[in-house]
Amino acid sequence: MKELLKTARLGRAPLFMVASGVAMAALFAVNQPEQIAPRAVPVAVTAVPVKTTAPINVATPTVDRLNARFGGMNYDLVKIREGAAPVPRVLPDAIPSDLAKIEQAGERKETFVQLVLPMILVINESLEEDRARIVGLRDRLIAGESLGVRDRAWLDERFKEYKVEAGDFESLLTRVDVVPPSLALAQAAIESGWGTSRFARKGNALFGQWTTEEHEGIVPERREEGKTHKIRAFRSPVDGVASYLRNLNTHGAYKKLRTKRAALRAQNKPLDSLFLAEALESYSEKGMEYVRLVQSIIRVNELHQFDGARLADSRPRARPNA
Repeated sequence: MKELLKTARLGRAPLFMVASGVAMAALFAVNQPEQIAPRAVPVAVTAVPVKTTAPINVATPTVDRLNARFGGMNYDLVKIREGAAPVPRVLPDAIPSDLAKIEQAGERKETFVQLVLPMILVINESLEEDRARIVGLRDRLIAGESLGVRDRAWLDERFKEYKVEAGDFESLLTRVDVVPPSLALAQAAIESGWGTSRFARKGNALFGQWTTEEHEGIVPERREEGKTHKIRAFRSPVDGVASYLRNLNTHGAYKKLRTKRAALRAQNKPLDSLFLAEALESYSEKGMEYVRLVQSIIRVNELHQFDGARLADSRPRARPNA
């Protein structure tokens, strides 16, 4: 699972929201150094061990199939909102093709959250695991210990992966971090029309990421003449989630978001999605209008209730992809 973040490579362009009538309507209805030396003041963080039980893949081609799978796992969003139940460790293999056919907007949104929330938590957990390991290795170096070959190689790879100078632990920890589930859910809802857009159904694209020739993609129907961008397609929905997190954590357009997040960490404050959303004006050509839309989606749908959601300690008993 932790390899998802490593393999989710992005195009060069920042993320932009593709203005879609469907989406908007849905909204409102390795060379190793001899030794890596730490420098600068590290971001405040606690190295907490992370559970890494692997999730199971579940087939979700239709809403009925999704409901059958999740129902057998006692996956209850009401209890999760209340903090009374964990989220099952599952990775849906597709966006249901008939999600738009759910007539009740509230039911459609709840189904979408059920679908996307486990994937966000799985990728966040992978980031937390890497973050905790980085902190532990940094602290050993500060204490004067020497790292073994495998630890040095792994750490060097993280510096390269996140485009940070070797030894700059502060910058690395600013990038290797999670986003609140409510923020990711709101952006996925906007960019995919709560899972009903053509890009979501045909390309597992939940976050409207642009690409050109580097990655497989879907050409927007209303793409302006002379433009060459596509909406990047993914083999599975979780690949898109991993790519979204990687983009926020590495692209220059989101440096402000990372700075805000690091400031909250330094003050030992929880990550506030409404506060972090203020730094997303570059995510869309709509700028601050987009920021306000993200904040509105979080508030109206009470998505902040999922920020305390946790994954189950063990895999669900329901059978995968049968």
